[in-house]
Formats: sequence, structure tokens, C-alpha cells
Amino acid sequence: AELFPIASMGWDPAEGDLMHERPRNLKEHILNRANIWDLAWSGALIGTFGYLNYLLYFIRHDLNAQNFDKATVAYATATTLTYVTICLCQFGNIMMRRVKPGHKLLTPYLWSNKKLFGAFGISITLMMLLIYAPFIQPYFGTAGLHLIDWATALVAAILFVTIRQSVFRFRARNNEKALATS
Repeated sequence: AELFPIASMGWDPAEGDLMHERPRNLKEHILNRANIWDLAWSGALIGTFGYLNYLLYFIRHDLNAQNFDKATVAYATATTLTYVTICLCQFGNIMMRRVKPGHKLLTPYLWSNKKLFGAFGISITLMMLLIYAPFIQPYFGTAGLHLIDWATALVAAILFVTIRQSVFRFRARNNEKALATS
């Protein structure tokens, strides 16, 4: 689902103050310890939200998630909710990776890449087909979601973005303090 938005990020314009920043150290790898840690904990957080929504679906419907027949519509709906939760969190993750760590997400730069929003539109359309098209559902084991399911997936995505933004701000403040003392 996130393939098209990730690919469209190649058309992202540079942020306005890019030329006023110090260049990165050429000896520092792009996949350094901090970036690997960020990818790992972000993925773990997305996975946690997906799993929590899966469990919450069973709790909301008073079903036992452990001894459950996987051939039912309820199971297909729970796994579809998990998929949608992961996709929406990943959409938030993509938007956050467009801005520098610690910077605000909701700025005019958010709207600067029209191709990205077209790509999100394509991804969401394909996701809707996967979820609601009756001729596709049997192949992927999906089921339609209700409004409450979409709401829980959206809340998970908002929480993911909020937590990730808070961690970035915390890290940025600590980095500033470390630079000030050295």
C-alpha cells in the first residue's frame, strides 16, 4: 500500500532552509545506529498498534481471539483491520520522514509534493478495492470494515505520529544540550 507514496517522495522539493544547515559528515553512513534504531522502534510501534487493534476488535465483539475459527467473517474483518491500521500508520510514517527530525509536520511544506498526494490517492483506492470489492475479497481474505474499525485504525495512526514526533522533539532537545555543553 505504501509503495506509490514512497516512490513519489523522489519528487519532494528541498525544505526552505536546507542551504543554511551544516552538511552531513561524509564519513557517517546513512544507515547508522541511530537510523537503524529509529526504523526498528517505528516498525515495532506500528506492529504493536496493528496487533492492539486486532485484539480490540475481538474484545469489542466479545469474541475469544485464541480459540477462534479462522474461516469466519469476523476473523477476516479483524485481520483487515490490522492491515488498515498498519497502512495508515505507515502513511503517517512516510509523511513524517519528509521533514527533518523535530520539525513540525503541519507546515506549508506538507502540501509541496502534489505527486505524493496523488500516490496516496492511488494507494487508498487500491486498499478500498482490496477491502470492499467482493470479487477480490476471497483472494486476499479481507472483509469490509465498519466506521468504528476505521476510527480505531485512524486513532492508532494519529497516536503513532504523535509518539514519533514527541520522541524526535525529545531527541532534538537532547542533541542541542549536548552540542551546547561541548
